[in-house]
Amino acid sequence: HDGYLARYQATGEARIIGIGREVVGRRRDGSIFPMDLAVGTATLEGVSLFTGVVRDLSERQRVKRQLDETNRLRQAILDSANVGIISTDIKGVIRIFNKAAERMLGYTEEEMVGKPNLALIHDPGEIAAHAKGLSKELACPIEPGFEVLVAKPRRGQVAENEWTYIRKDGSRFPVLLTVTALRDPQGEITGFLGIGNDITERKKMERMKNEFVSTVSHELRTPLTSIRGALGLVLGKASAGLSPKAQQLLETANRNSERLTLLINDILDLEKIESGRLEFSFKLLNLAALARQALAANEGYAQQHGIRLRLNEEVPQAMVWGDEHRLLQVFANLLSNAIKYSPKNGEVVVSVQLAGNAYFRVSVKDSGRGIPAAFRHRIFQRFAQADSSDTREKGGTGLGLSITKAIVERHNGYIDYHSQENESTEFFFELPVWQEVIETTHPDRTRSRVLICEDNPDVASILAALLEQEGLTCDIAATAAAARSLLAKTPYRALLLDLTLPDGDGLTMIRQLREDETTHKVPVIVISGRAEEGRNAWSGDALTVVDWLRKPVDSERLAQALDQALRQGRFPRILHVEDDPDIIQITQALIDEAAEYAFATSLREARPRLQAEHFDLIILDIT
Repeated sequence: HDGYLARYQATGEARIIGIGREVVGRRRDGSIFPMDLAVGTATLEGVSLFTGVVRDLSERQRVKRQLDETNRLRQAILDSANVGIISTDIKGVIRIFNKAAERMLGYTEEEMVGKPNLALIHDPGEIAAHAKGLSKELACPIEPGFEVLVAKPRRGQVAENEWTYIRKDGSRFPVLLTVTALRDPQGEITGFLGIGNDITERKKMERMKNEFVSTVSHELRTPLTSIRGALGLVLGKASAGLSPKAQQLLETANRNSERLTLLINDILDLEKIESGRLEFSFKLLNLAALARQALAANEGYAQQHGIRLRLNEEVPQAMVWGDEHRLLQVFANLLSNAIKYSPKNGEVVVSVQLAGNAYFRVSVKDSGRGIPAAFRHRIFQRFAQADSSDTREKGGTGLGLSITKAIVERHNGYIDYHSQENESTEFFFELPVWQEVIETTHPDRTRSRVLICEDNPDVASILAALLEQEGLTCDIAATAAAARSLLAKTPYRALLLDLTLPDGDGLTMIRQLREDETTHKVPVIVISGRAEEGRNAWSGDALTVVDWLRKPVDSERLAQALDQALRQGRFPRILHVEDDPDIIQITQALIDEAAEYAFATSLREARPRLQAEHFDLIILDIT
């Protein structure tokens, strides 16, 4: 720097004086390092002096290199992602528009970044429709526009919806868009991140699958029905004139048409299970009675194979919450397998017993050759067959156990098996005991079971204590998902619901309950800090909300709301007018678990009761 200083002294020209710059410094040990050098001047007692300030830039440059590397990595990730990634600030101005978004939408990064251009890629009609739905769901007005996309993320939720994107050329395609909020270290929202996945191919595959299922359902079943009917007629009254050979051929054709029917039904059930469209109609059921019904239905099939069926009823009143048709399907699958794989003159034993104090176990034990241990991991898979040659001999699709497992799990149950090769196999499934059976010592309290859906454990405990003072039994669910699971398997008399839940909105949950046949009559009491806001949002809407209580809850008002809810959610009352005591006893046994039963032995006795009491149903002997 001596040359610069000399020139400055001679000419006054400042090339480095008063100007900082980055240079390379050398330490005493010979090592070099980046530094910032600032040279200045000062006058001391008439003497001009030069001053130098040196700062080591090693740490700053290290941090800069790390930041540059992080930015390069982030950009590489954004560019290599196969989903469209669009980031905005809190006002909707686009900050990131990755390569996949460019390919999907036809716009360049330069055209989109720095501008509030999201309206270009969304259908205005779709935005308006979502705005209307969100306004109801969130109990506050949501205007059509950017806020529709970020209303839930602003409230700490994740917004995941199917949308229609519009390309630059005007063409449209479906996307699954997930929007989340971006926050700084203090938790303040700084922007929003949207990840869009093009689901065009998925939609195409869904359409193809639906078309295939429709073809199977209509185009195959129709001729198959004719084939089965014709074969049945020929093998019935018209079979007298058939030769033994013709008889045998027709029986083979009939047997295989039945097998094909089962295969089609299994495939359709499996498709419904996978798509979540398999319908269930839950009600209170007696497992032991279902077992007897299933054995009676399969008695003829067992006789064809020379098999004896036997039932062990350790729990004659095994009450569960289930779908009768689907559980009979489970019995049929397990029984048909046990019968097929048992030797002639063998025995199949069905048992119904209590497993612990919370589950009933149903087991079906055959006297067959057992299942190889190596096949255990595949036994419940689709089209799984331990021995294909044996399957051809015995028949079967390999779908029955897969469907059975799905049905049992839909009942919050469990299925497994024990097997000894060359001896026997025992399949069993367990279903939750209906709560009224567990608490047989307190039938009235069990019938007045209330569900509390509240994520704050302290508030939930206080509400539970208040309910217990009222003589009620309660369960607590901390999330909407847990509440829906409990409501699906337990007939609650009422639901106490907070509107702000960690995994959903309480108002949305009320709507879902009202749309579900199994829960649409459950009385709801809202207990929330947003109670008034919720009431205003639902003004004029036909929802059965008993009361809207603001936290902290008034115990007297809660007691009044509970009284009203229990009157709404009470068991139906039935009056049976019958003079035969045996019929009265049988009828009471059949319906007492599901309704309040009363009887009168004559019309004279029934009339005053009808005038003084309310009944939902009257069973009348007209003879």
